[in-house]
Amino acid sequence: MSAGGARNRRVCGALGRRARRRPFRFAPPFRTAPLAAVVLLLACSGGGEDTGGDEDEGADPNLVQLDSAALAAADLRLDSVRLVRSTVLEATGTLAYDADAVAMVGPKAEGRIVRVVHDLGERVGRGEALALLESQEVGDLHAELARARAAAAVARRDYERERSLYEQEVSSEKEMLEARAAYESAVADTAAATAKLRTLGALDRDGTGFQVSTPVAGTVVERDAVVGQIVGADDQLFTVADLTRLWLIVDIYEKDLARVRAGLDVEIRTRAFPDTVFHGEVTYLGQVVDPDSHTVKARVVADNPGGLLRPGMFVRAGIVLPEPMGTLAVPRAAVQTLRDTTVVFVPEGEGRFRAVPVRTGAQVGDGLVVLAAGVPEGQPVVGAGSFFLKSELLKATFGDID
Repeated sequence: MSAGGARNRRVCGALGRRARRRPFRFAPPFRTAPLAAVVLLLACSGGGEDTGGDEDEGADPNLVQLDSAALAAADLRLDSVRLVRSTVLEATGTLAYDADAVAMVGPKAEGRIVRVVHDLGERVGRGEALALLESQEVGDLHAELARARAAAAVARRDYERERSLYEQEVSSEKEMLEARAAYESAVADTAAATAKLRTLGALDRDGTGFQVSTPVAGTVVERDAVVGQIVGADDQLFTVADLTRLWLIVDIYEKDLARVRAGLDVEIRTRAFPDTVFHGEVTYLGQVVDPDSHTVKARVVADNPGGLLRPGMFVRAGIVLPEPMGTLAVPRAAVQTLRDTTVVFVPEGEGRFRAVPVRTGAQVGDGLVVLAAGVPEGQPVVGAGSFFLKSELLKATFGDID
């Protein structure tokens, strides 16, 4: 008899004597049970020999098999997929700028930066200058405006004279109308040159100088402007954003669409400030379902008191529902990441455990994780000890490393 077989006989014999003294009972559905005891009983009922599952391991990369000794050492615990009722729909998402209150600011003409007026983190008002530049183009426009104003002044005098002569019946109507057309053309040229300078932020400045100003009030959150830098109309020098409100984009699973609508309150929590609850409101629910994730994007407008929230921050959002909903959940300890896939381990008997892909959502109370898809309610899964199964499966896949 092999050493492994003798060891199994000793283990099974001890388990049998214990069972005669105190019969084994399965744990209630929502309590954990030692899987080693359950699987050892199944193994002993089959004769107490190891099943020789090594060939199966090689054939199925999602199946791991443990002998009785490994089961005893692993101290695996059995749990199950459960239904929890909640008035909050958990979702995750990323904070972003409020698209209605952010501006990417750059020059409207080529020029050289001569002064940076506002730096990162500074508050600015709408229309306030962020940087001052000088440009030959602006100098040419000022000269153009001066010529247009001079031409308009001459044309105005000519028109007034021709109109007076026409009223005295000294000159013809044609001459008067030609003078008026010349005057109106000169006025239009003046207005065009003025508009160009105003657009460039150079109307109130002399010479070649002009300014880059912000169209929104807020905080300077990005700066790419350096004194002496030559920039053009395609360059972005600053980003200014109003950070008192942010957008939160969250994923809503297709099965939950009927419960979500605009106007629902949202509670927002972050890792950076775990004791602070921020508040927001659902303002938009997307119209297109992602075919891969089966989710829809929802937009939440989040209040940001004190500026604690930051764009790009990953957060958990609890959408407050008008009526309670049932959600499947598993213990956090049951969820593992295997080859970039989220899985739980399902027992198949005789020391075999299968890694089943699942889709998970946000974490809910009592250390549970929302289960969007993968396994049904009541399905037994390995809770504590699932990381050991993951390690064994990876070891079987890649081989032992000495």
